[in-house]
Amino acid sequence: MTLETIIQTTFNRKKAIAVKPCDTNINRTLKLVDEMIALADQGDVEREDVGCGIMYGILRDAAYRLKKIAEQEKKAHQQKGWWHEDKRKIST
Repeated sequence: MTLETIIQTTFNRKKAIAVKPCDTNINRTLKLVDEMIALADQGDVEREDVGCGIMYGILRDAAYRLKKIAEQEKKAHQQKGWWHEDKRKIST
């Protein structure tokens, strides 16, 4: 096997498993909504007035709505064969 063949094979493997930026963003969204839900739960436990309770309820509701949409998008990408799991640490 020539060096050129090895390089081309390696490139093709990397290209075949490359994660699309849109998939990375869906993963980031899913991580963010988990953080939103955790914050709403913690804030609700520690709140001292009704106004904060309303705020955390809105935060929780928005998180679950976003989560549903992001999960639907992930499933759609998987069904189209576009989805490749991102092995890198996702930072926000």
